[in-house]
Amino acid sequence: MITPFGMPSSPATVTVPSHSHISLPPTGIASSAILTLYRFKLWWARPHFPATAKSIKPATFLILTFNPHTQLYHLLLPDPESYFEPTNEPTNEPAAIQICPLSSSTTSSPTCTYFSSSSPDPYALLKTAAQTLCPLASYVNPIPLPLPGLGWCTWNSFYTALSPSKILAAVTQLPMTPNWILIDDGWQHTSLSSPATAPADGADGAQWGAKLAGLAPDPHKFPNNTLKDLITALRDLKVSKVIAWHTIGGYWTGVSPDLKADYPSLTAHTPDFPPSLVLNDPTLPNELSIPNKYTVPKETADINKVRRASGQAGESKPGRPTLIATKWK
Repeated sequence: MITPFGMPSSPATVTVPSHSHISLPPTGIASSAILTLYRFKLWWARPHFPATAKSIKPATFLILTFNPHTQLYHLLLPDPESYFEPTNEPTNEPAAIQICPLSSSTTSSPTCTYFSSSSPDPYALLKTAAQTLCPLASYVNPIPLPLPGLGWCTWNSFYTALSPSKILAAVTQLPMTPNWILIDDGWQHTSLSSPATAPADGADGAQWGAKLAGLAPDPHKFPNNTLKDLITALRDLKVSKVIAWHTIGGYWTGVSPDLKADYPSLTAHTPDFPPSLVLNDPTLPNELSIPNKYTVPKETADINKVRRASGQAGESKPGRPTLIATKWK
């Protein structure tokens, strides 16, 4: 089935059978600037600038074109349960894409919906599209409160090669003290933690296959509760908030068997990855450990103990995702 792309001047949502083809204007696509966003890993997206519709990446979830002749931006955005991909089948249209359901399950929705509209203002297009499509999501994550002021993230400087001295030295060398700091990947006690890897590990990708081995910080990078000392030193520098990174499953491939034995509510789960995402990222794990309905009272209590021992403020509560971020005030 071919659904015309069109150039509506007002926002429109179109519902079509899944795997329908959506035609792009053959004259406009070649002369337009094209920006797309696609999922290249399970949790991440990156921009892509295809020359033609056929070169759009699998698992694309945003297509924004600009036509220099009309000076109009045109936005195609699928509903939260769908994505775009290039067509492999011959069509009557020289430029066409396909809209597919996010899940590969046979119980997935037989239809997909997408937003299509044009405007000279791309920001207004994106805002209208989000307001239109978000109500169609089966679950919407609450938007966290924004962090005010200038921030700094350890990943941009050290990747996973963290230590209290390196973090403190980097902050003191900044031209101004950041209002908040994100301690990114590399602070947790994982299956990679050892004296040999503590000083040298970085962006080698080994972390993608690692599991969470403990709730406390890495004992080799942050021995003898030096994380608490680091937080105290950052407070003395007038850093108002320190935030620690987590994945929803604890670490990239979940929780180690030993730790999982202590937390029965962390269950092994094989995700239903969209086929296009597997094409983009063949290294996807075949098993993740995720909280069972996010109800993990014992784990929550132990996380709060770790927070208090490190001088952290705030409490996690059971019944909500606790392994997203730990906020230290």
